[in-house]
Amino acid sequence: MSKYIIIGLMCLFPLEIMAAVHPSVSELIHKYAKTQDEFQPSFISKMETKAVCTYNFPNMKVHANNVERYSTEEFRRDGSRAKIIKKSWGWMNSSRTRDENNKAYNSWLFDGSKFYAYGNGTVNDQFVEGYPGKGSLKGEHEKKHSAQVAWKIVRTEPFLGYFWAEKRVDERILHDKDAYVHNKMQKVGEFQCHVVTAKPEKGVQFKVWIAPEHGYNIAKFECRFGEGYDPIGPGRPYGKGSSTYMAGTIRSFKKIDATWVPMEMDYRENIKYPGGHIQKRRINYKRTEFLINPDHEALGSFLPDDIPNGALIFAHGTRYTWQDGKLIPNKGNVTTDTVDKKIR
Repeated sequence: MSKYIIIGLMCLFPLEIMAAVHPSVSELIHKYAKTQDEFQPSFISKMETKAVCTYNFPNMKVHANNVERYSTEEFRRDGSRAKIIKKSWGWMNSSRTRDENNKAYNSWLFDGSKFYAYGNGTVNDQFVEGYPGKGSLKGEHEKKHSAQVAWKIVRTEPFLGYFWAEKRVDERILHDKDAYVHNKMQKVGEFQCHVVTAKPEKGVQFKVWIAPEHGYNIAKFECRFGEGYDPIGPGRPYGKGSSTYMAGTIRSFKKIDATWVPMEMDYRENIKYPGGHIQKRRINYKRTEFLINPDHEALGSFLPDDIPNGALIFAHGTRYTWQDGKLIPNKGNVTTDTVDKKIR
């Protein structure tokens, strides 16, 4: 009797070892999601970026080869509010370059009821308010809608796993019932990783390397989007002959408040648009500071305090000037050039 029990136990050991070495797609992706949910509801993320870009848009007469662009970026979020602050310099477009002493400044803010967008990088400084319609939603619907608007602003933070789309990668991978874990773990730099491949939609393929010793964060990803697919979201198909390839490799993680977070990433993309238009970018993202659950009220995280007096305002089809946090109706015909010169 005992020998059969021993044989039975011996047969179980390989299965247990295999299960430990090769967790399921669901296990890996849910552990990844758990780590993200520990810090994504409320944070402040600051980073520096360096991008090397190639653009070839014949119809727009834009040709640029290996041009460099730099930025500092800050992302703030608390669940129902969000703000991004971005300062950029280097190559801006085919007719303009900014040096580090003359940075373009842009900010986007949703304070829970109003949307603000400000920038000095275009022809005029601009400010827009009143989106998505103050007072049009009530109670839980308003709360849910505010959270959605806030997240649409801040999800462009490159480490959050959205890859500039509407849904996070874990939600998209779990949509594919045929997603699978590769038999062998692979190394990404110094990080030992499980590898998952998924095809959640026609013409779309994700491959992610998940690092179990670093909070099951993604240490590397590759995304391929086939002809006509817009990786950002529905409603803007790229058309015949188009394709998109995006990939990112994490260079470092840091443990903050018992949670592992990625701190540096090398990203690259290759987008082919119809008509022979091409966009290629290589970007290094390096977080310089990351705060989990900061005191946003004490920090004033969601105030429009970076809009200078005199900024030109277009709101509700009317021209105003921003003055000490208030909308001042413009008197007479104030031209764009006049306001632009005044605020510069």
